[in-house]
Amino acid sequence: GVPWEPVIISGLVGLVTVLFYLSSNVQYGTICSVLCVIGKERCMAEQVAQLLDEKCKVLETLSKVQQEVHLFLKFIFYVIVSNQIMVLEESVKTCDKETKMFQSQEEQVIVAFNQMPYLSVHYHYIMKTPTLQGETTLKVYSMNSDRLQRNLETAGEENALLQENNGHLRQQLDGWAERVSELEEEMKRCEHAHSGMLQDVATKDERIMSLTDRLLQMRAWDSDLEEVQGTKGEKETSNGTAASGETNGAIIDPQGHLQKVQKLIHAAKLNADLKSVDEDKDRIFAKLNDEVKAKEDLQGSIKDLENEKLSLHSDTIHFTEQVQVLQQKLQIMTEMYQENELKLHRLLTVEEKERLQKEEKLTKADKNIAMAMEELTNYRQRAGEMEEELEKTKQSYQTQISSHEKKAHNNWLAARSAERELSEIRRENTLLRNKLTDTQFKLEAIEKDPYALDSLARPLSPYGLSPLGRPASETRAFLSPPTLMDGPPNRLSPRVVMRGPLEHPGDMERTGGPHSDSGSISPIWERDRRGPPPGSMSGPMPGGPLGPLPGPLPGLPGNMAPPGLC
Repeated sequence: GVPWEPVIISGLVGLVTVLFYLSSNVQYGTICSVLCVIGKERCMAEQVAQLLDEKCKVLETLSKVQQEVHLFLKFIFYVIVSNQIMVLEESVKTCDKETKMFQSQEEQVIVAFNQMPYLSVHYHYIMKTPTLQGETTLKVYSMNSDRLQRNLETAGEENALLQENNGHLRQQLDGWAERVSELEEEMKRCEHAHSGMLQDVATKDERIMSLTDRLLQMRAWDSDLEEVQGTKGEKETSNGTAASGETNGAIIDPQGHLQKVQKLIHAAKLNADLKSVDEDKDRIFAKLNDEVKAKEDLQGSIKDLENEKLSLHSDTIHFTEQVQVLQQKLQIMTEMYQENELKLHRLLTVEEKERLQKEEKLTKADKNIAMAMEELTNYRQRAGEMEEELEKTKQSYQTQISSHEKKAHNNWLAARSAERELSEIRRENTLLRNKLTDTQFKLEAIEKDPYALDSLARPLSPYGLSPLGRPASETRAFLSPPTLMDGPPNRLSPRVVMRGPLEHPGDMERTGGPHSDSGSISPIWERDRRGPPPGSMSGPMPGGPLGPLPGPLPGLPGNMAPPGLC
């Protein structure tokens, strides 16, 4: 007999292969359906991603528009504040100019008051006050008109800027309207796609319901088949065909198991597909809700932009009305200024006539003052010239005096040198006289006693014998003064000389004393006895041969000799 185990194993392997082939076919169909669903899901996901990107772009553009609107409002506020600041700065500048004008006028008045007499300044100021008032009023009116003109120009510029900004905003609104229309079309497309997806989901739900019904029917059929098979088996056993029944039951049982396994696999796949479809459904509904919310947000932002547009339009209308009111005010002010200008022109003509008359009087007074000033300048120039001439003459006299004093001093020095020469000649004469007396005495002694020469010569010569054995009186030069080798000469004049009562205390320094190199050696009594030397002044002066020098004259350099012999 053949063993039953390999037969059973081969049968089981065949069943497994059959089940594998059947399951592969079923899986292929399910895979195709799943791939189709996945492709649709991808398409839907791409559409949703595109919608989300567009939503992000729209939100970014909305944020940019809000920022631009905020910046525009800030710019309007800044322009208004800057205009007010400009007006205040102009008013401050005008006040500064007026203060500077008043200060300059005060300085001019002070200068005129210092330069001109009081009456002329008073008349001039009285004459200038109405003209200055008229000029100040005209300047004030002109400044006010310039200010209003500048305000109008700034308002016109602001209006132009607002109109340009309004045009830009309108263009942006048109672009946003086009963008919103495009988004609405895309939303319609998404709604159509959503409706299609809902229909697909409904069809899938119907299919799932039909599949569940069929599964339930199959389960009922399985239970019915089992019951039928059970009844058949009981009948066959009752008829005595147990063997054949066992073989048929063995054949029917594996077929029923295979069908049950296939049904269970198919049911599990269907359950998985149902779960995936439910998840996709929930996801799509969430995306739809997000898109609806984004649509509502976009509609709210569009409404806000429209409201801002209306507010900006109302602001532009308000500014245009203000510009019109300012133009009307400017026209009224210009008319008033013209009337005031005419009145001021009339007043100025009258004041100009009076001013011309007063100016003529002032010109005459100025001419007289100018003549007096010219005379004063001429007198001052003459006085300066006279002073210069006096200084020149004084300098010339001083130079002449100094030259005469120099000449007198030179003459005085020449007289002193001549007096020295005379004193030297007198000294030499005395020496020669002494020598003559000595020689006469010696000659007389030689005539009496020729051998008594040595005895007589030694005591008489104070210097002793010469180196050759001769007496000193014979070896000396006859007319030359004694040298230092011979010894100091005998001083014949006294050392101390009494000065007179009229001698100046500084004469000793100038003359060098009675025994200086510049003074004479002979005594005073001999000079008084002999009289003045030739060429000197008549009568001796006390304190020296020429007398003391007088003190310095006033206005002359000190320690100079007085004018003497020229």
